[in-house]
Amino acid sequence: MPPRVGEPAGFRICTFTGAWGIDTAKDVLLYNSSSTAETIAATNVLIPVPELSTDTNTPTVCSIALDRNTWFLTAIQQESHAALTDVSLQPTRLQFGRKEFIAAATTMSTTGISITECDNEAASAEQLNWFFG
Repeated sequence: MPPRVGEPAGFRICTFTGAWGIDTAKDVLLYNSSSTAETIAATNVLIPVPELSTDTNTPTVCSIALDRNTWFLTAIQQESHAALTDVSLQPTRLQFGRKEFIAAATTMSTTGISITECDNEAASAEQLNWFFG
């Protein structure tokens, strides 16, 4: 049922910056608002939200819903990331498998692997199997 004239909408799209912890309130700005006066205090009871944006020019988009006169976070903007899922030793290379997933993060952690260049003849897959199993 749509809200009656003069009543606030029960669902809004908003933006925010910074982190947002569970069981904490945050002032969110109505989406496409031209005035900071158009803010709503909403409470996050769902997930700990990392600092996704500190810039008001590119804030994090979220949705909030009204329940019994209190606004609550319902969802946040997500990003696509690739994660390594497997590795296999080919005759001339290592082959890595990846899967895409959605997460609320700006940077995934990385791990470097040191390598040493070796002679192509000595680097056959059979000779390297002892190292990679």
